[in-house]
Amino acid sequence: MKWSLPQFESQGCGSDRTMPGQPKDDTGPEFAGGSRAGTRPGLLERQGIGFVQSIETVRAINRALLIIILCLAAALIALSVALMSSRDWITVYVPPDITRGSFITAGTPSPATVYGFAAITLQGLYHWPADGEKDYLASIDSQAPYLTPAFRRQLMEDHARLSNRAGINELKGRGRALFPIPDRLYSPDRITWVGDGVWSVTLEFRLLETIESTQVKDISIRYELRVVQSDVDPSGNVWGLQLDGFLREPVRISGAGEGS
Repeated sequence: MKWSLPQFESQGCGSDRTMPGQPKDDTGPEFAGGSRAGTRPGLLERQGIGFVQSIETVRAINRALLIIILCLAAALIALSVALMSSRDWITVYVPPDITRGSFITAGTPSPATVYGFAAITLQGLYHWPADGEKDYLASIDSQAPYLTPAFRRQLMEDHARLSNRAGINELKGRGRALFPIPDRLYSPDRITWVGDGVWSVTLEFRLLETIESTQVKDISIRYELRVVQSDVDPSGNVWGLQLDGFLREPVRISGAGEGS
């Protein structure tokens, strides 16, 4: 029996055919530099461009974030300055009747609040337990934070006048007190807003006076007062209001339970 070897065609050096089991030659022209000519360089170029674009995108994001951080820092500084320069306290006036809803603006007293302030302050001024000569001065001093300087001077002049009226001291041993008249308390028509933190208040009280513990007067009096809103030290005047004087002289009126 005859054996014959397989015949192989002779190929040029550029052929990619190899003998079975022989490793493929990677040194041909299409594998120049270890990569396929015309394909790998283009891919690397596109990858390089994409990488540069990614870096530029990150830089743009960083710049935007930096601008945002700077704006927030500026806003924080501005708020800090505003907070340090703001007032440490505010005054809120709550209406006496809290069963009814109402709008409350900080620093703006309600008419009922202004009326109540005027009534309480006037009662304090005319509270002379035993001796008006001393008690009147003490009342003026104790109510001083609630009086404008002009009204305080007017009251001091009134004290000097009553202490020596025609050589007679009308305050010596005189007691005085004001009491609310039950049916003549607060109503909206008893207070008028004049404008720019100024009010006109009408008060009606029962006035009792004694001399050496003997009652000498029991009458009803109408007072018309001017109340102003002032920027005063809250430690001495929590109301932020002051009496600025009488709009007219007090007048006697008819009232229940009135004596001599």
